[in-house]
Amino acid sequence: MPVIPLFPLGTLLVPGQALPLRLFEDRYLALHDDLMARPEDHRSVGIVLIQEGSEVGDGNAGRLAPVGTEGVLRRSEEADLHGSRVVMWELLGHRRFRLDGMPSAGPTAYLTAEVGWLADDDRAPFTHRRAAEAGLSVRDRQRLLEAADPAARDALADELIRHEQWLQSQFGGRPIHQMPGGESLN
Repeated sequence: MPVIPLFPLGTLLVPGQALPLRLFEDRYLALHDDLMARPEDHRSVGIVLIQEGSEVGDGNAGRLAPVGTEGVLRRSEEADLHGSRVVMWELLGHRRFRLDGMPSAGPTAYLTAEVGWLADDDRAPFTHRRAAEAGLSVRDRQRLLEAADPAARDALADELIRHEQWLQSQFGGRPIHQMPGGESLN
Protein backbone atom coordinates (compact mmCIF):
# COMPACT_ATOMS: atom_id res chain seq x y z
CA MET A 1 0.00 0.00 0.00
CA PRO A 2 1.24 3.48 -0.78
CA VAL A 3 2.34 5.74 2.08
CA ILE A 4 1.71 9.44 1.53
CA PRO A 5 2.35 12.59 3.57
CA LEU A 6 -0.77 13.97 5.24
CA PHE A 7 -1.85 17.56 5.78
CA PRO A 8 -4.80 17.58 8.21
CA LEU A 9 -7.01 20.66 7.88
CA GLY A 10 -10.25 22.10 9.20
CA THR A 11 -11.46 22.25 5.59
CA LEU A 12 -11.41 19.73 2.81
CA LEU A 13 -10.14 19.40 -0.70
CA VAL A 14 -12.16 17.57 -3.34
CA PRO A 15 -11.23 16.31 -6.82
CA GLY A 16 -11.01 19.18 -9.30
CA GLN A 17 -10.86 21.93 -6.64
CA ALA A 18 -7.93 24.29 -6.07
CA LEU A 19 -6.80 24.96 -2.51
CA PRO A 20 -4.36 27.72 -1.51
CA LEU A 21 -2.35 27.09 1.66
CA ARG A 22 0.13 29.13 3.67
CA LEU A 23 2.80 27.02 5.39
CA PHE A 24 4.64 28.37 8.41
CA GLU A 25 4.95 25.51 10.91
CA ASP A 26 8.31 23.73 10.93
CA ARG A 27 6.75 20.34 10.16
CA TYR A 28 5.04 21.65 7.02
CA LEU A 29 8.11 23.55 5.91
CA ALA A 30 9.96 20.20 6.20
CA LEU A 31 7.17 18.60 4.13
CA HIS A 32 7.62 21.32 1.51
CA ASP A 33 11.36 20.70 1.36
CA ASP A 34 10.78 16.95 1.00
CA LEU A 35 8.26 17.48 -1.81
CA MET A 36 10.57 19.88 -3.65
CA ALA A 37 13.29 17.21 -3.60
CA ARG A 38 10.97 14.85 -5.52
CA PRO A 39 10.41 14.84 -9.29
CA GLU A 40 7.73 17.37 -10.21
CA ASP A 41 5.14 14.71 -11.07
CA HIS A 42 5.48 13.17 -7.56
CA ARG A 43 4.75 16.32 -5.55
CA SER A 44 1.49 15.63 -3.77
CA VAL A 45 0.08 15.44 -0.27
CA GLY A 46 -3.03 13.92 1.28
CA ILE A 47 -5.49 16.53 2.53
CA VAL A 48 -7.69 15.06 5.24
CA LEU A 49 -10.40 16.74 7.32
CA ILE A 50 -9.83 17.13 11.06
CA GLN A 51 -13.06 15.94 12.69
CA GLU A 52 -11.86 16.67 16.23
CA GLY A 53 -8.91 18.82 17.19
CA SER A 54 -6.98 21.74 15.75
CA GLU A 55 -4.92 22.55 12.64
CA VAL A 56 -2.13 24.30 14.48
CA GLY A 57 0.35 22.59 16.78
CA ASP A 58 2.06 19.23 16.74
CA GLY A 59 -0.31 16.39 17.65
CA ASN A 60 -3.42 18.58 17.92
CA ALA A 61 -5.23 17.05 14.94
CA GLY A 62 -7.21 14.54 17.06
CA ARG A 63 -9.59 12.42 14.97
CA LEU A 64 -9.27 12.50 11.18
CA ALA A 65 -11.90 11.74 8.54
CA PRO A 66 -11.51 8.28 6.97
CA VAL A 67 -11.44 9.65 3.39
CA GLY A 68 -9.36 12.50 1.99
CA THR A 69 -8.11 13.83 -1.34
CA GLU A 70 -4.67 13.83 -2.88
CA GLY A 71 -3.60 17.42 -3.52
CA VAL A 72 -1.13 17.85 -6.37
CA LEU A 73 1.25 20.78 -5.90
CA ARG A 74 0.62 23.15 -8.82
CA ARG A 75 2.45 26.22 -7.55
CA SER A 76 4.83 27.01 -4.74
CA GLU A 77 6.24 30.36 -3.65
CA GLU A 78 8.55 31.12 -0.74
CA ALA A 79 8.62 34.40 1.16
CA ASP A 80 10.17 35.95 4.21
CA LEU A 81 7.63 37.39 6.64
CA HIS A 82 9.26 39.47 9.38
CA GLY A 83 12.26 37.14 9.45
CA SER A 84 10.22 33.93 9.27
CA ARG A 85 10.06 31.57 6.32
CA VAL A 86 6.61 31.20 4.80
CA VAL A 87 5.63 29.08 1.80
CA MET A 88 2.48 29.56 -0.26
CA TRP A 89 1.09 26.53 -2.06
CA GLU A 90 -1.64 26.00 -4.57
CA LEU A 91 -2.89 22.42 -4.61
CA LEU A 92 -5.29 20.82 -7.05
CA GLY A 93 -7.53 18.01 -5.80
CA HIS A 94 -6.74 14.91 -7.81
CA ARG A 95 -8.10 11.63 -6.43
CA ARG A 96 -9.75 10.35 -3.28
CA PHE A 97 -8.08 8.01 -0.82
CA ARG A 98 -9.09 5.97 2.21
CA LEU A 99 -6.85 5.95 5.29
CA ASP A 100 -5.79 2.31 5.64
CA GLY A 101 -3.13 2.74 8.29
CA MET A 102 -2.94 4.84 11.42
CA PRO A 103 -1.35 8.20 10.66
CA SER A 104 2.04 8.58 12.29
CA ALA A 105 4.95 10.99 12.17
CA GLY A 106 7.46 8.12 11.95
CA PRO A 107 10.82 9.39 10.71
CA THR A 108 9.35 12.70 9.47
CA ALA A 109 8.18 15.81 11.32
CA TYR A 110 4.78 15.52 9.59
CA LEU A 111 2.15 12.78 9.48
CA THR A 112 2.19 10.00 6.90
CA ALA A 113 -0.28 7.16 6.40
CA GLU A 114 -0.95 4.09 4.32
CA VAL A 115 -3.78 4.80 1.90
CA GLY A 116 -5.93 2.99 -0.60
CA TRP A 117 -6.94 4.88 -3.74
CA LEU A 118 -10.69 5.09 -4.41
CA ALA A 119 -12.19 4.95 -7.88
CA ASP A 120 -14.14 7.93 -9.18
CA ASP A 121 -16.13 8.71 -12.29
CA ASP A 122 -15.99 11.79 -14.52
CA ARG A 123 -18.93 13.38 -12.67
CA ALA A 124 -17.16 13.55 -9.29
CA PRO A 125 -15.60 17.03 -9.75
CA PHE A 126 -18.93 18.39 -11.03
CA THR A 127 -20.85 17.01 -8.04
CA HIS A 128 -18.33 18.41 -5.56
CA ARG A 129 -18.35 21.82 -7.27
CA ARG A 130 -22.18 21.89 -7.14
CA ALA A 131 -22.04 21.11 -3.41
CA ALA A 132 -19.53 23.90 -2.74
CA GLU A 133 -21.47 26.45 -4.80
CA ALA A 134 -24.70 25.54 -3.01
CA GLY A 135 -23.06 26.42 0.31
CA LEU A 136 -23.04 22.96 1.85
CA SER A 137 -21.18 22.69 5.14
CA VAL A 138 -17.77 21.06 5.34
CA ARG A 139 -19.40 18.15 7.21
CA ASP A 140 -21.92 17.57 4.41
CA ARG A 141 -19.25 17.90 1.73
CA GLN A 142 -17.17 15.31 3.61
CA ARG A 143 -20.18 12.96 3.48
CA LEU A 144 -20.16 13.36 -0.31
CA LEU A 145 -16.42 12.68 -0.44
CA GLU A 146 -16.98 9.44 1.48
CA ALA A 147 -19.88 8.22 -0.70
CA ALA A 148 -18.97 4.81 -2.09
CA ASP A 149 -20.45 5.00 -5.57
CA PRO A 150 -21.39 7.75 -8.05
CA ALA A 151 -25.15 7.14 -7.92
CA ALA A 152 -25.21 7.32 -4.10
CA ARG A 153 -23.04 10.45 -4.16
CA ASP A 154 -25.27 12.21 -6.71
CA ALA A 155 -28.45 11.28 -4.82
CA LEU A 156 -26.96 12.49 -1.54
CA ALA A 157 -25.80 15.73 -3.20
CA ASP A 158 -29.30 16.36 -4.57
CA GLU A 159 -30.85 15.76 -1.14
CA LEU A 160 -28.36 17.97 0.72
CA ILE A 161 -28.57 20.78 -1.83
CA ARG A 162 -32.40 20.77 -1.74
CA HIS A 163 -32.25 20.98 2.07
CA GLU A 164 -29.71 23.84 1.97
CA GLN A 165 -31.83 25.73 -0.58
CA TRP A 166 -34.89 25.28 1.63
CA LEU A 167 -32.97 26.64 4.65
CA GLN A 168 -31.79 29.64 2.63
CA SER A 169 -35.35 30.32 1.43
CA GLN A 170 -36.68 30.17 4.99
CA PHE A 171 -33.97 32.24 6.67
CA GLY A 172 -32.45 34.23 3.79
CA GLY A 173 -28.85 35.17 3.19
CA ARG A 174 -25.75 33.07 2.78
CA PRO A 175 -24.95 30.11 4.98
CA ILE A 176 -22.79 31.10 7.95
CA HIS A 177 -20.18 28.46 7.11
CA GLN A 178 -19.17 30.15 3.85
CA MET A 179 -15.92 32.02 4.41
CA PRO A 180 -14.70 34.68 1.99
CA GLY A 181 -11.40 33.84 0.31
CA GLY A 182 -11.50 30.16 1.18
CA GLU A 183 -7.88 30.12 2.32
CA SER A 184 -6.67 28.12 5.29
CA LEU A 185 -4.21 30.02 7.45
CA ASN A 186 -2.07 26.92 7.79
